[in-house]
Amino acid sequence: MKKILYLLTCCIFFVSCKQKKTPLVTVAEKENPIVPYDTVAIDSFSPGATSLDAVREMRRAAQRKQDSVKKIQEKIEAEKKLKAEAEKI
Repeated sequence: MKKILYLLTCCIFFVSCKQKKTPLVTVAEKENPIVPYDTVAIDSFSPGATSLDAVREMRRAAQRKQDSVKKIQEKIEAEKKLKAEAEKI
């Protein structure tokens, strides 16, 4: 009887130990990560805030966008003309 009681106690002990689960750690609970870049705000109106190369690239990008918009508008107008001609026939 003592052996059965001892065996039952041991089984309960091992089962209860296996049921312990590690707590899940969420991203918010972790320490603040170190940011790999500088986050200091720069006044865009101050002298030297943007380099001349950056300004040139922004102007080129704006010009490319305007050119692509013009091409799209030309295609739309051409399609409208084709549809109008197709309706006449």
